[in-house]
Amino acid sequence: MHKLKILWFCNRLIEETDRGGTGTWFDAMAKGLVGTGEIQLANITTGKVGGLVSSDFGQIKQWIVPLSAKSNKYGLPKIGIVNFYLDIINDFAPDLIHIWGTESYAGLITARKMTNLPVLLEIQGLKGSIAKVFHGGLSFKEQLLCMGIREILLQSTIFHQKKQFRKWAVFEDEIISNHKNITILSKFMEAQVKAINPKANLFHNEIILRNIFYNSNKWLFTGEPIIFASSAYSAPFKGIHVIIDALKILKKNHPKIQLRIAGENKIKDGYLSWIRKKIEYADMTPNIIWLGALDGEQIVDELRKCSLMVLPSYIESYGLAHAEAMAVGTPCVCSYNGGYSYLGEDEKTTLFFPPGDHIMCAFQIERVISNRELAESLSNMAMIKTLLRNDKEKIIKRQIQIYNEVISTT
Repeated sequence: MHKLKILWFCNRLIEETDRGGTGTWFDAMAKGLVGTGEIQLANITTGKVGGLVSSDFGQIKQWIVPLSAKSNKYGLPKIGIVNFYLDIINDFAPDLIHIWGTESYAGLITARKMTNLPVLLEIQGLKGSIAKVFHGGLSFKEQLLCMGIREILLQSTIFHQKKQFRKWAVFEDEIISNHKNITILSKFMEAQVKAINPKANLFHNEIILRNIFYNSNKWLFTGEPIIFASSAYSAPFKGIHVIIDALKILKKNHPKIQLRIAGENKIKDGYLSWIRKKIEYADMTPNIIWLGALDGEQIVDELRKCSLMVLPSYIESYGLAHAEAMAVGTPCVCSYNGGYSYLGEDEKTTLFFPPGDHIMCAFQIERVISNRELAESLSNMAMIKTLLRNDKEKIIKRQIQIYNEVISTT
């Protein structure tokens, strides 16, 4: 049987070990595709290497190209790095190139027709959309408080970060405009893509979760005021400050309430430094537990022992953390945005609040903690919906179908 040769441009290596962080679901997708016997997979990613490095994983051929500190005015790194991609394309000779995301220069290589092979672009985060809400409702004074000498010297203040997102949005639009075949995961993604490239052929698929989220024991109600959250990306649009403000309200009735925050927590990061000062000023330091980066097993453990997960982001294209929590059955209180509203249904699988509304956030948290019947109903409905939507075999089958459709029509 002829195997389809698929080359990924991806932001991470495919590997066995769950190291946490972003993009962990790529491992499950890659292994699932190769396991069908229908796909010969290769992957190009970037890393801290001095030159092109081979790092194969089982049957999956992989290459690491050097990280590029700066791009030129055309959005591309040094020509030598681009040539690494082109040489691999020529040597591997794939039937199709699958670009995972518009956040890097990799999508420009195919957008600018440096190869004539069939290409599938998959939408992940959208920096242009994020830039519009990057400051997460913070006042100008609060934004200034997120700045320190270090951020100013390194030009890494939230003002600089927003500017970088806006700058990349020009190339993001180019990538979307110049790809014919595009996969979207939610209606929010569909709307953004159609506004830029209304003639694109759009395909839909879901995300495979890590095995532990399918196989874990179910969440059980305890009524304990324990909240789980994540700060996997340190920026105001992720809304950690909204939970902190909600916690100040909840602490009046629950003095021992606990907020457990997963993710990197760099003490010198301007935004998180400001968050820590907010916590200290509100006398809530004992109520906040910084967990650091967690792998899948550790996340499941947190999801099972908390009363709920709160997801306060101002914008999400999909919301993998939401899907993972729903798979375990952990009730979720989420801000209403394109990704979370796609995954959850208000009052049935998820409780929503307007982005930035800490008062409504606190109200919805209180409902879950104090109402066992509501919490268990949210839990049961969320598990049923998620395990059907994120069915592994169905997603793998659909992915191969998409590959074949793109190849046959190109």
